[in-house]
Amino acid sequence: EEEHADLLLPRSFRVPSRPPYPAALAGVDLDRAVYDLSFYRTFLAGRPERQSVLRELGFCWGRLQPEFNLVIEAFIVYKELNGDLLVPSTYIVPRDDERWPDST
Repeated sequence: EEEHADLLLPRSFRVPSRPPYPAALAGVDLDRAVYDLSFYRTFLAGRPERQSVLRELGFCWGRLQPEFNLVIEAFIVYKELNGDLLVPSTYIVPRDDERWPDST
């Protein structure tokens, strides 16, 4: 936050290999890691105290919304096609199926 005055990570922000950044994170694509829904599920879901700390620091939550919207859109189409939301963990949205929006 001190270097950039906010916690809105630029796209493809890689952690520099210099202080004050942790050496263990050098080279990590922080934008991709943080704004991935799996990050939210793993580190923040059901942990309001962690969400509160990020909120106080000025973390920009809005960047999660576009990806979340795509997941919801995919769930809607899946349910229309299959009648349920029991999506197998190995399911891949077909690319050449006109029933699926290009965005999914």
